[in-house]
This record gives sequence, structure tokens and C-alpha cells, in this order.
Amino acid sequence: MKKILIVDDRTENRIMLANYFKLFSANDENKLIILQADNSAAAIDLAYSEKPDLILMDIKLESDEAGLDAARKIKQNEETKDITIWAVTAYVSLGNDAGVIHEQQLCQEAGCSEYILKPFNPAELMQKISAALNIPIPEEIVKRMNS
Repeated sequence: MKKILIVDDRTENRIMLANYFKLFSANDENKLIILQADNSAAAIDLAYSEKPDLILMDIKLESDEAGLDAARKIKQNEETKDITIWAVTAYVSLGNDAGVIHEQQLCQEAGCSEYILKPFNPAELMQKISAALNIPIPEEIVKRMNS
């Protein structure tokens, strides 16, 4: 059973992301445990205690870099350093790609292996989840994605 930690200070964002993961739990074989945190301290505590397989980390929590600080702490801990962390952000580049590239670099330096920009492409997110957790996208979802 795989564990997912969704970290976002906005409840609606956590619920929306949790719903994507719930689509994979249609059968007992792919049951996922979905954990949630609304701040960086709770994220670190849950990462240390639960050791999730994947963390989706909003980078702008209590401050502009609280999520990145949490990712660094998780990656610096011997017991949690191998947890996969994806940065999730609603960064707005205002037509300037340099800002996005700079933020992507900061996320990579903090230990995040993916950079997901909100709003994200649902089909692309499903494919990334499937690949990261090594679980198939349910057939019903594949049909919807292809129509």
C-alpha cells in the first residue's frame, strides 16, 4: 500500500489533488493512503513519521519558500532522503519564462524531482502519478482521457 502526502495551505487544493489519487484506488490492489498537511511543520512531521512514497509540496506555504525549506529538511534526513517530492506551485510568470526557470532550479536544488505548475493538465498529472507509483491508470479513466 503506497502513501501519498499532499501539502498545501488551501483546503480546496488538497481535496482536488487527493481526488486524483483516489481515482487510482478503484480496486484494493492499488489502494493508496492519502495524508494531508496544511503547513511546512506538519509536512515535515508526517514525512518523518509516515515515510510516504510521494510528497506533493506546495512551495508557497507560510512564506514564499516554506515548502522548499520543508523539502530540504526532508531530503537532509537520513530516513526520509529517498522520498520523492514534487513541487506544486501556482507561480505566475507574467510573460517572463526566466522566473519559471529560476523557480524550477530552486525546486531541484531543494530536492524536488518534478515541478508541476497550477493549473495542471489532468491527463499529464495522471500519467506522472502512474509512472511514479508504478500503478496503472484505471481503464475507465484511460477511456475518458482518450475521448
